[in-house]
Amino acid sequence: MKRTTSRLPALALAAAALGIALPASSVLAQSVRTARQTDPRRDTLMRLSEPMTIGELDNRFEDVIELIRTRTGADMDVMYIDDRNDEGFDPEWIVDMTVGETTGLELLERLITRANSDLQPITEFEWQMTEYGAIQIGPKQRLNATRRTVVYDIHDLLFEIPYFDNAPEFDLNTVLQSGSGGGGQSPFGGGNNQADDREDRATRAQQIIDLIQNTVEPDEWIDLGGSSASITYLPENLIVTAPDYVHRQISGYGYWPKRLQNARLIDGRREMDVRPYRRP
Repeated sequence: MKRTTSRLPALALAAAALGIALPASSVLAQSVRTARQTDPRRDTLMRLSEPMTIGELDNRFEDVIELIRTRTGADMDVMYIDDRNDEGFDPEWIVDMTVGETTGLELLERLITRANSDLQPITEFEWQMTEYGAIQIGPKQRLNATRRTVVYDIHDLLFEIPYFDNAPEFDLNTVLQSGSGGGGQSPFGGGNNQADDREDRATRAQQIIDLIQNTVEPDEWIDLGGSSASITYLPENLIVTAPDYVHRQISGYGYWPKRLQNARLIDGRREMDVRPYRRP
């Protein structure tokens, strides 16, 4: 059962301690502000950032997941093989590895990497965040059932600085032959003040789309033969409908510190590393 914790705003707590009755509207407004500042997805990643020390593992996969859940208190949604799904984690799979000092997030990623090599799934295992804040772990084939639409502003990527390659030529002979006095012919000849023809924005937008589809989860895009992700260009924007793990590879998580997210290319594929938060 999911645990729900209710916290009163600090203002309401202080007022209660002083015996002051706040107007209902003030308490409500403070509650709304507090709710806006809290993102359950960020809270889950914070819980999974708690340090832990684990020695040797030689346990059932389901037991390891319960260990992480107990140590961190994170809301986790693990997709197992069951009567309705042939694709998923085998709860009886024995995890044999040396861990040491780690965090819940780092251990989950190690488990996913090991599962992709040991279990030989039909589609790779991955993790993503749900809208209600749980971390969801399972095969991409099942993760793809949950998709969301994001509008990406690419105005800055489409802007192109004008480039002039037809500057006028300076003719020194013209200056010398004109002699003194005004009325001589201008020494500048040729060229004009028009920028060369550049690619239109739609063409540049298509280049961006091609780059995304060829580097970010290329097997998932409908245009490339996949079935879970689509991308459409509207002026200045890309409309992307895809599972959360695809959106993570495109732009990371806006609710997580940028310094803890690192994009990199591995064998021509873009990956976004999300690192745990470590308190100083």
